[in-house]
Amino acid sequence: MRKQIFTLFLFLGTLTIFSQTDSVNSLPCANRRFAILAHVFLNQNLDTGITKAQIETFVDDLNNAWEPICMSFYLCEMRVHGNYNFSIWDDDRNKDEAIAIYGETNVINVYMMDSMGFPPAGGYASLAGISSTDDPFVAIKKTLGSGVWIHEFGHYFGLEHTHETRHGLELVNGSNCSTAGDKICDTPADPFPNGSVQSKCKFVSSAIDANSNKYLPLVENYMSYWDCACRFTRGQYLKMFSTYSSNPKAHW
Repeated sequence: MRKQIFTLFLFLGTLTIFSQTDSVNSLPCANRRFAILAHVFLNQNLDTGITKAQIETFVDDLNNAWEPICMSFYLCEMRVHGNYNFSIWDDDRNKDEAIAIYGETNVINVYMMDSMGFPPAGGYASLAGISSTDDPFVAIKKTLGSGVWIHEFGHYFGLEHTHETRHGLELVNGSNCSTAGDKICDTPADPFPNGSVQSKCKFVSSAIDANSNKYLPLVENYMSYWDCACRFTRGQYLKMFSTYSSNPKAHW
């Protein structure tokens, strides 16, 4: 069975990281530090395309985002691989082979490449990979920054897009928020790609839901595709903590 993965399209590579402003009172504390192993594939010019210092900056931003639930990350190694065939990434062709050859246990394996042929995205990750027993992974283009890292790690810790539709369309009034959309009730219904974000992150759209109510999504949410991302919600933190604690494998 094909593993569930979630993608982040290229335009989110410009996300700006701000301080966490959402209320996080009384959140559970995992008191857990995770090792990240960054697999960097050389390109055809035998260039890494990224430095260890850059990756450490991205990891620092992960730490800021996960601090409210007492989770942190550190780069245990930037491991450079000379097989440039993996630098142009195709999920069907590369993923399973890369995991078999390079994947390590007891770390979060992050594979970094120059481009993605399939899926046509900036990054993608195993949904709820932190609690998976089936070779979870994160894949991110080298040219993309902290916003993509936080978004993909959100998927890795069990979060779906705020505009998710595979569970059904979420209503603006929130009456089906626990069963539709991303199944998290403090992330409002999101009509992406219907709409736009103007200056100061003002959402503009004529889209309406099944009840003829206008959407007002949380455009500053890390799991949205709107270019204003700067925070998770309390419900998302609870979901990530629950995903982590749901399987003993997560406690390596």
